[in-house]
Amino acid sequence: MKVLVIHTFYKERGGEDSVVHNEVTLLKAEGMTVSLLTFSNTGNTLVKLLQLPFNRRSYLKAKQYIDAFKPDVIHIHNLHFCGSAAVLYAVKNCGVPIVMTLHNYRILCPSASLYHQNDLFLDSLRAAFPWTAVQKGVYQNSRILTFWVSLSTYLHEKLKVWAAVDQFIVLGSHTKALIGQSRLSSLTDRIVVKPNFCDGVPRSDRPKSRTFYLYVGRLTEEKGLRVLLAAFANNGLLLRIVGAGPLEALVQHSW
Repeated sequence: MKVLVIHTFYKERGGEDSVVHNEVTLLKAEGMTVSLLTFSNTGNTLVKLLQLPFNRRSYLKAKQYIDAFKPDVIHIHNLHFCGSAAVLYAVKNCGVPIVMTLHNYRILCPSASLYHQNDLFLDSLRAAFPWTAVQKGVYQNSRILTFWVSLSTYLHEKLKVWAAVDQFIVLGSHTKALIGQSRLSSLTDRIVVKPNFCDGVPRSDRPKSRTFYLYVGRLTEEKGLRVLLAAFANNGLLLRIVGAGPLEALVQHSW
């Protein structure tokens, strides 16, 4: 089977990028013929962001790549923002089955995390257009950018772009439940739950030191790091943190 994986890399490497690498490696190990088509948000940021509703260059690049590789199935990860929904239209026009992993909540809210100013933000789940999100500037604390991201998502939602996706993958049952309670509840029948994975470590190779708890991921507010640090502050247990991000100084200070 020939599998084409499509992914847009963020400016800073994160968990989604690692997942793409791991899954491509696994598919190849299982005898699949895999090719990776990538886009990048690095460079010409403003131009790429302005083309968020439809990046013609990304459309042509995807169309040409698909025509040359002739995959049996296409697995899309991140399209924000350089890839844009234009990639979905290119795949749809080629008639190839589409699987898409939803690594975040971007199709539901421009915040992508359902988190804003240290609190849950669920106002966009049922809203026809996320005006409250725009007023609060939930995307990069900018009302203008939030409106632009919201408008792009709204237009493609009205054009029924998600109908082109044959199967959605989410990372947990809570995500499927949230989508089922949202304005996109019609997608639920095409959603399966598949958690991320990592390669196992042979027992003989594991550290011989005392038992500890491990956090691996981006050091950001929405990950709940402040709660984690507070919980381990005086409980006598060992916590190890691996990652980088805006809260790196907080983590180092807590040590």
